[in-house]
Amino acid sequence: SPTSAETYYVDYVEFGNPPVVPTPDPYYPIGTINTEDATTGIADSLNVDCFTSGIVAGVDLDGNAGINFTIIDMASGSQEGIVIFNFVDINNYVVTEGDSIMVHGYVDQFNGLTQIRVDSISVLATGIALPAPIAVTDLDETTEAKWLSLTGNWVSLSTSGSFSSNLDLTNGTDTIIMRIDSDTDVNDSLNASNPIAIGDTICGLLGIGGQFDNTAPRTEGYQIFPMRWSDLTICRLSTGINDTEVIASEFKLVPNPTNGLFEIRSSGFNNATINISIRDISGRLISSEIVNNANGNFTKSFDLNEESAGIYFITIIDGESVINEKLILK
Repeated sequence: SPTSAETYYVDYVEFGNPPVVPTPDPYYPIGTINTEDATTGIADSLNVDCFTSGIVAGVDLDGNAGINFTIIDMASGSQEGIVIFNFVDINNYVVTEGDSIMVHGYVDQFNGLTQIRVDSISVLATGIALPAPIAVTDLDETTEAKWLSLTGNWVSLSTSGSFSSNLDLTNGTDTIIMRIDSDTDVNDSLNASNPIAIGDTICGLLGIGGQFDNTAPRTEGYQIFPMRWSDLTICRLSTGINDTEVIASEFKLVPNPTNGLFEIRSSGFNNATINISIRDISGRLISSEIVNNANGNFTKSFDLNEESAGIYFITIIDGESVINEKLILK
């Protein structure tokens, strides 16, 4: 038997699973998370939590509480962009073009537009130059959240409003949507001077590609957003910007207004072969045809007796020149 008393102490021990240490969300370059299914238009990375980074392009399109802007990165060697969005301001960040930022959130989508619903924003650097705009002749999924230069001459089929407005533009073949957002100075400048009117030619346009398609599949409704007044050049002329030799006095629609029958008359276009298209005010293509032997005295007849009264747009593509005229059908 023990000859003396002994005292034993046992520490408190809890048996069970060790505490879970959260794993940080991964970082993905924009080009990894901004892709969409070609058939449905649904974002491939929908609801993925992650970090990403890029250069701020343009302005904040949410002028109230909240943020809505685009970032672009060149990690893949070419432009990749995505929209940054939340209904509330995040980290008191003031959207400034040229900022390099890191964001965290989850991949979201709104009417076909892929975006990140962010919960944190940190600035990595400032004053970074944007990449050169991508020259495009049409808008599609590949132009979404990219910094673009729309080439050619585009005739407005709509009139800009006093608030945010969508304008349909046509080059005689394709019709696209230019979104004038009230949170840009484009809207202010149009209201302060002259609004864009039906028949005005947009002969220079820079902007961010976007999308608004509220029906499935989300594969239409592509837009371009000019970010500032200097991104937009309006040519209120009857001819395109390429110094065509055809002047207004040598090109006539006779009679105009018309009851249905009219002629295009000219003393001669620059090229022997031209394209003539006719659209109504909604942008619907009424007719389009290639015409030969157009560089001499020229007359061609058209019949719109089956069409409704209203304004129609006659577009003639003469080599690199585009000529636009309005026709009134009584």
